Amino acid sequence: SFKVNAKVYCPPDVQANSLPITISVTYKTLQTTGTYTKTYIVPLVRKAEVAFTEVQYTTSGSSVIIRGQLVNVGDYDAKYLTVYAESLSEGLTIENPTTYLGTLAAGEGTSFLIYASAENSGKYGLKLSAKYYGPDMEWHETVEEINVEVKTIAEKEEKVSHVKYEELMPIIIGLPIVTLIIGFIMGRYTRWKSV
Repeated sequence: SFKVNAKVYCPPDVQANSLPITISVTYKTLQTTGTYTKTYIVPLVRKAEVAFTEVQYTTSGSSVIIRGQLVNVGDYDAKYLTVYAESLSEGLTIENPTTYLGTLAAGEGTSFLIYASAENSGKYGLKLSAKYYGPDMEWHETVEEINVEVKTIAEKEEKVSHVKYEELMPIIIGLPIVTLIIGFIMGRYTRWKSV
């Protein structure tokens, strides 16, 4: 008695539900030599398997941009791939909670962007889920949770300061007097030069 483990690779373009595998074993004992051959039908199990390979975020004031990458590490297409974003914390608003990416072929990757805004500085939880339809005619989901830290929220405050009339009075009176003095000096200087 013996046990044989075999792994069979089938390219994605082969359209079959099962494949025949023939195993031949040649043996030799003290008395005889022989060959044992048997054919087995191996069902093909194909799957699409989408994984998050990278998720990072950047902040600018109260705005948050989440960039992510997904890869289909399975051996079949992941159809109707959609990324859903859900805030796990109060105060973080997701601007585009659903991003449709379409079909992701086996071995391929794609990117997505999620935009959010925070009400205050602090840490916020975010749940990302990638849902897709596999070759087994069922929906599958991959989930990734991240924490986003918003350090500062830039709020511009306009400060209006009112100028008092008493503060402007010396400038209003002084400007014509200075102009008169400069004109007087210039006039005398140009007259003296011309004489």
